[in-house]
Amino acid sequence: MVVMARVRTREDAELGRDQARVERGREKRERDNRARAADVECPSGAGEAGVVPSYSDVLAMDYDQVIAAETALARHYDHLSSFLPGAQQLGARLQDGSSPVTRPMRQAFGLRGGAAPGGVQASLQGYLAELASLRHTLAGVRAAHEEHDQSAAAGLRRAAAEQRT
Repeated sequence: MVVMARVRTREDAELGRDQARVERGREKRERDNRARAADVECPSGAGEAGVVPSYSDVLAMDYDQVIAAETALARHYDHLSSFLPGAQQLGARLQDGSSPVTRPMRQAFGLRGGAAPGGVQASLQGYLAELASLRHTLAGVRAAHEEHDQSAAAGLRRAAAEQRT
C-alpha cells in the first residue's frame, strides 16, 4: 500500500525509509509463512466406508458405516445449502459511483458474487451438485449390495431347504 506523507526534514525522510523497510520485511515474512502445496497434509482417510477385502472375489460392506457416511453427507449438503442465500446477496449490484474504478469494481464484485462461472453462487451450486451425485451413487451402491446379499441369502435358504427334502 502506498502512503503519501509530507517530508520536511532529512530525519522525516530517514524515518519514512526505515518504516518502509520494516513494512517490506513484515510482508516478506508473511509471504514466506504461507502454506505451500508441499506443506498440506496427506488425506487422513476420514469418511472411509469400511469396505473390507477378504482376499477373494467377495467384498464385505459394513452397512451401518455406509449409512453413517450417507447421513454425514446429508449434513454437509444442508450446511452448504445454508450459504446460498448469503451468496445471492453477494451477487447484488453495487451502486454507481463517480470514481474511475467503480465500473471495474462493480464488474469484479458481480462476477465473484454472482452465479457466473467463478462466482460464489456457481461454486456453491457446483459443490452441492457433486455432493448430490456422491450421495446418489453411494445409496445406489448400498442398495445394489443389499439386493445382492438378500438374493444370495435366499438362494442359500432354497438350497438348504432342497437338501432337507
